[in-house]
Amino acid sequence: MTESLKIITPRTITSNTRQKLSSRSKGIKVKIFDNLNNLVYEFPTMTSAAKYLGVSVRTIRRILNSGISYDNYTYKFEIITEHPIVVVNIENNTIKELFYTCHI
Repeated sequence: MTESLKIITPRTITSNTRQKLSSRSKGIKVKIFDNLNNLVYEFPTMTSAAKYLGVSVRTIRRILNSGISYDNYTYKFEIITEHPIVVVNIENNTIKELFYTCHI
């Protein structure tokens, strides 16, 4: 039995591509709620939340990925894209632009 191996070469991401990718999202908004589900804090980015709370961005990212509570607060995350998703319907000859907000 002969197996064929595929050689995978890493891609080089240009600075222009990085800029385009980063411009697709404004960041991840962080909302912090108390035990009664009252909004206590709201931050435009994970970095600003981490700085205010005195923790690393890695800690905030772990909360995002695991869903665990930290200091008896509930964390909710929201990704807001700057560019719309364009939906083209050829049958109806319509174009819709949808701005996407994802609640995590």
